[in-house]
Parts: sequence; structure tokens; C-alpha cells
Amino acid sequence: MSVELICPGCQRLLRVSVDSPSQRVRCPVCSALFDVAPGPGVPAAPAPATPQPRWHLRIPEGLTYGPIGKDELDRWVVEGRVTAECQVREEGQSAWLGAAAIYPVLSPAAVLLAADARPAARNASPSPVPQAVGRRVLEPHRGAVILALGILSWVSCPVFGLIAWIMGNADLNRMRAGRMEMDGFTLTQAGRLLGLIHVLLIIVAFGVVVPVLFLFWASVRMM
Repeated sequence: MSVELICPGCQRLLRVSVDSPSQRVRCPVCSALFDVAPGPGVPAAPAPATPQPRWHLRIPEGLTYGPIGKDELDRWVVEGRVTAECQVREEGQSAWLGAAAIYPVLSPAAVLLAADARPAARNASPSPVPQAVGRRVLEPHRGAVILALGILSWVSCPVFGLIAWIMGNADLNRMRAGRMEMDGFTLTQAGRLLGLIHVLLIIVAFGVVVPVLFLFWASVRMM
């Protein structure tokens, strides 16, 4: 055990290792002999803190977060940021585990049970954890943006049509996978189709115009 005390002879602050509070020690500076028992205001050396395990979180989209403490991970579960499709891994371990293996409340059966129990407990004082558990935070849709890009491709630059087509495909896949709000499905699909049709027309036009121009140029040279 290590303690800190003040030598009564030279008033120096000493740190000594002792086996008993009643042990006597000698000051290495002034050679004064005194008891180890610390007086008022002399703090004992604090015990070393035990490092807390750190965790990593991987969401279905492939992004990885961490390392974070277990308390922070628990808070994310309560806030609905962690679902059964996510994976967690303790730092120092190589294997990823399903989030439901660490938090059984995220399992589909537990989520359904909590959903069935909510109507019966509507008048009761709600607990923050059961309401948040299992709630998936969906990405906001970009249907209006994609539709605007699809329209702009017809009135200005065809590049907007390519952007609307790519963004529309990506967002529709997210909606079908349950990761994005479905409210913008119609707008997203309309903007994607406008962009796709315009891109295809541009490809067909180039496929027809370029050979015609080449044949015209070749005929002119032969004259």
C-alpha cells in the first residue's frame, strides 16, 4: 500500500510503501523516524482505476462507430439507434456479434411483445426504455430533390438526369430494405424515371447522330 505524508522533521511530502498503518519509517532526507499513519489533510494514494471495456458498433449500411464505452452503447440502444440488424464487438475481440445477442430486448420477439403491451399500458406512466427499444430511426427521403433533378434534366443539363437516375436507384433500394422513409417512394420513382428516360434518349440520339455525321463526313471527303 502506498501513502503520501509529510515528514515532521523537514516538512517534505513523501510517498512510501507500507504494509501496516502502524509501521514506522525513516525520512530519506533528514533521517527523522515517525509513524506512517497519515495526518489530516494528507491524502492516501488512490487505487488505480480499472479500465472499462470499449465497444464498436457496425450498422447494416456497413459503417462502423467506436470505440465507445458500454454506458454510451446502452444509451444508443435506448435512443433506438441500435437495432437487431446491427452488430457489436468488444475491443480486443475479432468476432462480431448480433446486437440482439448482447441486448435480448432487440430481438424480434421482444419488439413484438413490447408493441402488444403498449395499448394496455397507455394510461400508465411510461418507461423511457421500452418505448425506445426496437424503434428504428429511418433515413429521411429525398424524393423532392430527385424529382427536381429529373425535371431539370429536360430543361437544362442532361447530367441532372444521370444524377436523378443514380440517386433514385439507391434510395428505392434503401426504402425496400426498410432503411429509408417510404413517404417519398412516389416522388423518388417519378424523378428516377424522368432521369432514366432522358439518359436513354441521349444515348439513342448519339447512337444515331454520330454514325450519320460520320457517313456524311466520309461522303464529303470522297467527292
